Amino acid sequence: MTLSKIVEDTAVELVRISATELPVEYVREMDRLMKKTKGATGKSQLKSILDNVRIARKNSWPMCQDTGVVAFMVKVGDKFPLRSELGDILTRATKRATEEVPIRPNAVDMLKGNTNDNTGAHVPIIYWELVPGNELEIIAMPKGGGSSNVANHR
Repeated sequence: MTLSKIVEDTAVELVRISATELPVEYVREMDRLMKKTKGATGKSQLKSILDNVRIARKNSWPMCQDTGVVAFMVKVGDKFPLRSELGDILTRATKRATEEVPIRPNAVDMLKGNTNDNTGAHVPIIYWELVPGNELEIIAMPKGGGSSNVANHR
């Protein structure tokens, strides 16, 4: 198996994990808060969220039907062998993850419409950090438009 294929397969798996699993410490804390919550409505809402998180993890389904746009934070060594190919590799991984996980195809090109594979101009979103060395670190995250979407209301 080539290094390119290993990186692509790993990126697909990272997208799957980011869409289907919450860190264990988050789940534990929500569980703790649910037990501590006094109001029936709050307790019920937390229980629904926790049930959803557990079902998503068990079945490897996205926790939310709106999985956002795929984003990667990439820390790549200046001597990493595939540095110039990483953008293309992550784009291929995004296309595969859209179908294989599956995640909802949310990327829409202003001129071409929905690509149906979460790719397009500057999508997936890739935040690059070039560091000394020959290592590669990739973090995948669904980037929603909700709380990170800044708007003005009058």
